[in-house]
Amino acid sequence: MILVRSCEKQIIYLIACALHDTAPDEAVVAGIDLEALFRLANAHSLTAVTCMGLEKGRALDSAPKDIAQKWKEAKAKAIRKNMLLDADRRKILDEMERAGIWYLPLKGCVLKDLYPKFGMRQMADNDILYDSSRLEDLKRIFREQGYSWQDAKGSVHDHFEKPPVYNFEMHRALFAHESYPVWDEKYSAVKNMCIPDEGKQFGFHLSDEDFYVYITAHAYKRFSNSGTGLCTLVDFYVYNLKKGRAMNRDYVDSELKSLGIYDYESISRRLADKLFAKPDPDFSDSLIDDEAEQLEYYLGSGTYGTVSNRVSKTMTEIQGDGKPIRGATRLKYILSRLFPGRQWCKDAYPFFYKYPVLLPILWVYRIFRGLIKRRKHIAGEIRAVKKQ
Repeated sequence: MILVRSCEKQIIYLIACALHDTAPDEAVVAGIDLEALFRLANAHSLTAVTCMGLEKGRALDSAPKDIAQKWKEAKAKAIRKNMLLDADRRKILDEMERAGIWYLPLKGCVLKDLYPKFGMRQMADNDILYDSSRLEDLKRIFREQGYSWQDAKGSVHDHFEKPPVYNFEMHRALFAHESYPVWDEKYSAVKNMCIPDEGKQFGFHLSDEDFYVYITAHAYKRFSNSGTGLCTLVDFYVYNLKKGRAMNRDYVDSELKSLGIYDYESISRRLADKLFAKPDPDFSDSLIDDEAEQLEYYLGSGTYGTVSNRVSKTMTEIQGDGKPIRGATRLKYILSRLFPGRQWCKDAYPFFYKYPVLLPILWVYRIFRGLIKRRKHIAGEIRAVKKQ
């Protein structure tokens, strides 16, 4: 059984209070370290919902003015960003509709509207799957709206951004073939799974069951690589609360098993229910071993995971015997990062995938680019390798 720190217990309890519109027990939040709690909430993209939990009680009323202001500003900023992203998403999708480009909103675009209050579910960007054969037309639409385009190398999406807070990830596919060939094959014809939006010719959505399977797969992708944080567990709870009883569970379970994520979903769903189904400061007493282990990983990952988690997973896969990481494995990992093979290039650098004889040019380019633009990231990765 893990030892959950006091601020971790408090954030889970306060989120449950916010979700159920319940005032927290004053004895539970007495003496709360609002600075430490803020850092934790910020790391997990949960400042808005945690602040709403605090505001249900009187914790902020008696807090130092600067700390209380920090919390309230963070909540207001999260709400404002959601409003701005919503407004620009409507503009962009209207333009895509006029241009005849089909689109499917993903992840937070849909999940945020299931939460009890607007702004509880924070958003970093708008994720949308689209007809990738129309990229040039899409670029024109975004350019006319003041956005700049960034080709997200190594990813299956195109990135568009506009200051101060507008971000779109326009997905060409749901999963990269190199990393998830079975998943990519399954979702290669995702358009056939789509249901037309009412009143739209080119707007689509997934059934509740298919959307849930997709967000579970996406969560597992992050969980099994660099990690993912508490926000994912809140999503699990809210989605199942709103949609779970009406879903065809036999179909969902069959799909989860076909993707190899049935056990992950089962544990995460049970864990989320124990954390958030009711405000309970003693929730950890009810956790069994697999739930406790999973919670520990979620708590240690933050919203976007950690470099250490990703490095550990990759090196474990390279070595393959489950034993402590050896020096030879570290060397193989470093060489694979410096000199990626042809298959890695399929999504990230298709030109070099087509002409593998030119790979040495890519290797040199990546090394110099990393030294110029990604020195901090590289230093963090080196530290992670040494710790294994």
